[in-house]
Amino acid sequence: GLQPQFSGTADHLSVSEVDVRYVSDGDVTICTATVLSNDTWTCSPAEPLADREYTYYASAGPGAQSPDRTLVIDTAVPSPPTITGPGRPLRK
Repeated sequence: GLQPQFSGTADHLSVSEVDVRYVSDGDVTICTATVLSNDTWTCSPAEPLADREYTYYASAGPGAQSPDRTLVIDTAVPSPPTITGPGRPLRK
């Protein structure tokens, strides 16, 4: 699994924290961020996210949420490449 960093913007004068939440899995909070004075926020999950697709959104409270986004975690090692040619020694 991985611990991706989620980031975004929010008005720090009206919002102090932002939660990043799963759409599926019962609306569980992935991480919580403090909105900085420059209106930005970042957070990462405390535990690595397992390999799979996640649909998530950022929420600053009831009625204040971002559109859903999708993230795919895939830490599987790809198959090694193969060599198919040349099949015999080359001579000049």
